[in-house]
Amino acid sequence: MFDREIVLSAAMIIFPTGAAGHWAGRGGSKPAGARIMDVFTTLRLVKGEDLNHHMTLFAGRGAEWFVESGFIAAASCLPPGSIICASIHGMRFRRPVLPGQTIRFDSTIALTGRTSLTVHVRTTLLRTGEPVVDGFVTFVHVDAESRPVPHGLEVVPRNESEIALQQRAREIVEQSRRESRLDELRFGR
Repeated sequence: MFDREIVLSAAMIIFPTGAAGHWAGRGGSKPAGARIMDVFTTLRLVKGEDLNHHMTLFAGRGAEWFVESGFIAAASCLPPGSIICASIHGMRFRRPVLPGQTIRFDSTIALTGRTSLTVHVRTTLLRTGEPVVDGFVTFVHVDAESRPVPHGLEVVPRNESEIALQQRAREIVEQSRRESRLDELRFGR
């Protein structure tokens, strides 16, 4: 029996910004450096050491796997050593997970900023498809001194569902920025 398996399937297109031409069903030719951005599926078997005092998946372990799954998607297009986790957005547990159940984490880069990548992570029970957790993780591309640096990437949605996901990511990131500005005003950071 295994603890984790990675399965890939196509989802979005990502390419360096400023690339010539158009792509992703928008006409024109594929720009240099363009590539398909995949959905990364990570499976986890919930074992005894993953449980809380209620004998269900400990939220901290679920959050660890959630961020790790998002990191795998981010590291597919940037060097892993140049990525740091900046924020978890809207992560909400919808149901308990019992020992022996396998959960599936589907992660895809939904939005890019100048230095950031926001990854959508959807978690379901493998056997039934019931939702467990849904949310976003923002990672920042950094230099050797951990200062943000531009990554030059852009995610281009290919269909209505990907456009909706990108818009949802944009809204949640903007909400997070507003909350950070309010915190700065309140606490003088």
